[in-house]
Amino acid sequence: MHEHTFADRLGPARQNPAKRDSVPVAPSVAGCDRHYGTANVCVPTRFPAGVRATTKARCEWLASHQYPKRLKANGSGPLRLDPDGDGHAC
Repeated sequence: MHEHTFADRLGPARQNPAKRDSVPVAPSVAGCDRHYGTANVCVPTRFPAGVRATTKARCEWLASHQYPKRLKANGSGPLRLDPDGDGHAC
């Protein structure tokens, strides 16, 4: 049998946090990179394993999945879909 001595020094019980309707989530957790398109467009933060990590391959995958041809770029995104910096991805 093993005894954990830290259990002898428990602190006071904590209050439950206030109920929330939503919580901010990092894009990598949500799965959508919001650097591209409008609020209703979900560009994946991680593409399927068969898609190379290049602008060309990612843009081809997006096109084959019926994403708009020229997604608005909302700043510089980590996926590098706007390499010429013209404000539009692909």
